[in-house]
Amino acid sequence: MKLAKDFVAAFVRTRGESSTLAWRVALLTTSKPRPAVSAIGSLIISLCILSATPAVAQEDPETSVVTRWDFSSEEATPLSQHGNVGRDQAGPRPPEFPKMAVNNTAVKLDSGAYLSVSDPGPESNFDFDNGDEITLEAWVNPSSVRDGQPLYIIGKGRTNSPKFARDNQNWALRIVGIDKEARVNFLFASKLSSSDQHWHRWTSKLGFPAATGWHHVAVTYEFGNPESIRGWVNGKATDGTWDMGGSTKESPVVDDDEIRIGERFSGMLDAVAIHRAVLDDKTLADRFNRVGEERVVKLAPEVMPDLGDIPAGRVLFQLSGNMPAGD
Repeated sequence: MKLAKDFVAAFVRTRGESSTLAWRVALLTTSKPRPAVSAIGSLIISLCILSATPAVAQEDPETSVVTRWDFSSEEATPLSQHGNVGRDQAGPRPPEFPKMAVNNTAVKLDSGAYLSVSDPGPESNFDFDNGDEITLEAWVNPSSVRDGQPLYIIGKGRTNSPKFARDNQNWALRIVGIDKEARVNFLFASKLSSSDQHWHRWTSKLGFPAATGWHHVAVTYEFGNPESIRGWVNGKATDGTWDMGGSTKESPVVDDDEIRIGERFSGMLDAVAIHRAVLDDKTLADRFNRVGEERVVKLAPEVMPDLGDIPAGRVLFQLSGNMPAGD
């Protein structure tokens, strides 16, 4: 009962501060719901009902979030570093992104580096099964992406750990190169099959060119409801296609494998978040607010240089630098 008394005290102190209350309630409800409800759990639920405000609504991005990595000096959920990872990099900042903090920081990864966090155990908030809603979002600044190349932003499973079965992707948010653009890519695996039909991959129609600064991407989905899938690129909703394994109502593979951020990714990441809800359109549309002309990368036009008159029997040899590369 001491925990209950402590919670009541915290509730009384912060009842007039909706944002603080929402944060404290979120801290006390970080585990997935269980069939059995303790006396303390009943007290917490009752207090939430009594204090019903928009700040604790399920769709609120601050209360539905499982965790969010802003890559500042202290992380809410600590990460293990693998390979060449650069911290304290300049993330999206004003004046280009006026809603962001002036000292906002990001993380930079080489293609062989990644960050990881362990799954706490069975039925954790990182585990998603049929009927569960998920929103994955991040700010990305890839240095390059080749056509057909998938770059992981964040995913759970598929680590090739000997402790778990292979092809155990519970969920993943990636970008993939298509037609010289980076497209939003969502991936999970169902029960292992003899072919690749247990993989279920969705790719957005909308994308952006790599090496053009910061972009916001997101995907929302309800497992078991393939029609619910939706992608977001820079505040714009996008359709897409299930281009591998097809859509499915089967359950995803769920185990205790770890979560990895930035595997195979080359570039910078910021504000990587997992939500146990489908965030509404307004929230995701408002995520991207950029000021200034659009950044684009284009090849120089193919124009034959003027070589002038070349005397008969002579050879002109010319070297040029700083020319754009192309496939």
